[in-house]
Amino acid sequence: MNTESPAPKDQNTDDAAPVLALIKQIKENKLDPVVLSTEDRRGCVDVLWGEGYSVAHTAQILQRGERTIYRDRTAIRASHALNIGPGFALQMAGELMRQAEISISRLRQIAREPSAALPIPTATNDEGSSPGTLQRRSLQL
Repeated sequence: MNTESPAPKDQNTDDAAPVLALIKQIKENKLDPVVLSTEDRRGCVDVLWGEGYSVAHTAQILQRGERTIYRDRTAIRASHALNIGPGFALQMAGELMRQAEISISRLRQIAREPSAALPIPTATNDEGSSPGTLQRRSLQL
């Protein structure tokens, strides 16, 4: 009898593309979310949850009640449940690495945003001194 859990479904596979397309169509009002199957809706809930959407916001996007979204999240958690076996530590290490890579990727994406760029200090300020001088003066106060 195999006590190992099946490999978790990776959102970066081809299965994620249709879910992302569904969410895009819903947000553009090209698709009525009420007609989604339970499986498609849960896929959307899973992606939106991963992107940090609240239950209320997810319910609004998918035009469902908050209780439905809570039930979907419960079902998603259950589907991601792991059976602790000999390979559990390796699975957890792999999942933590995956989450770290996703976080790093998101931070890099944010850094590439034009609005996220820090202003470049000019050579002098209004008083004619360099920005470094201003910094040293503020530390002396």
